[in-house]
Amino acid sequence: MQVTETKAEGLKREIQVVVPASDLQTRLQTKLHEAKGQAKLKGFRPGKVPMEHLRKMYGRSMMAEIVNQIINESPRSIIADRKERSAMQPEVAMTEDEAEAEKVLKGASDFTFTVTYETLPTFELQETKGIKIERPIVEIADEEVEDQVKRIAENARSFEPKDGAAESGDKVTMSFLGKIDDVPFDGGQSDESSLVLGSGQFIPGFEDQLIGAAVGEEKQVNVSFPDDYSAPHLAGKAAVFDVVVKSVSKPNELELNDELAKQLGLESIERLRTVVREQIESQYGSATRQKVKRQLLDALDKDYTFELPEKLVEAEFNNIWLQVTSELTKSGKSFEDEETTEEKARAEY
Repeated sequence: MQVTETKAEGLKREIQVVVPASDLQTRLQTKLHEAKGQAKLKGFRPGKVPMEHLRKMYGRSMMAEIVNQIINESPRSIIADRKERSAMQPEVAMTEDEAEAEKVLKGASDFTFTVTYETLPTFELQETKGIKIERPIVEIADEEVEDQVKRIAENARSFEPKDGAAESGDKVTMSFLGKIDDVPFDGGQSDESSLVLGSGQFIPGFEDQLIGAAVGEEKQVNVSFPDDYSAPHLAGKAAVFDVVVKSVSKPNELELNDELAKQLGLESIERLRTVVREQIESQYGSATRQKVKRQLLDALDKDYTFELPEKLVEAEFNNIWLQVTSELTKSGKSFEDEETTEEKARAEY
């Protein structure tokens, strides 16, 4: 195996590896000998299958196994022999020419591939005694807990059938068929769908046109999909929905009591409040941990100056950004709620 460094720019390394065809053939012969004693082929006694017949039957697949083994094992040993540490999993590239690849699998050509990676930088550790970190402490107000409990109760609110026209806050069960230019579109049909009027679950304008509808009534609802609608083929288009109202139900009183908690698998309303408080504390705790980590990294950045592996930085940013956006989603907040924008937050992190 011939190993040649073809690039050494900063932390970036590229190594060309050439495995001679003779080495491949030697490895193949070894595998064929091992297989000969175990092969059971029709027309041959165990262990008596000719080597050339084995090569004809299994040579290509065995060579593919040899190539994969070389690719899996070589980068690690090459980097270790160079006394380097790869920041991320090394990337391996080989020929994309099918004819050349076929020659390698037949053992008629050298196997050449490149290993690309970034090394971890070396540096001397500095003193950390002077680093000061402030961790924000958030007091969870009872009002915030109660608001969250009410939102949970709202989602668990029960409804009962009513006579008369539907009002805002009522739940309407319906079937509908949506059309654009008189042609039904994918995802625009349902035989039975429930909607709380005023909840904002459907396209803007849809729910308003169902206020006043009664059981059995057929209505045509005219709406336009928002320009930023999630389905690009519907965004900005006008649509007509043929709606049949099947039932109208009114909401029961919103009660924060033990019965509500038991519906959610908890023993009491106080236990529900405790769980909600713990969830809010966990969300704030995760946010403050991110702030602490940012302060620590900023402080260390002042004491250290060295090149960073680009792919490692990218992977770390993606992990942090996923945590940031996940926490915002869980808490139901936006970047605007945090008095920033997505662009500014990205630049900050």
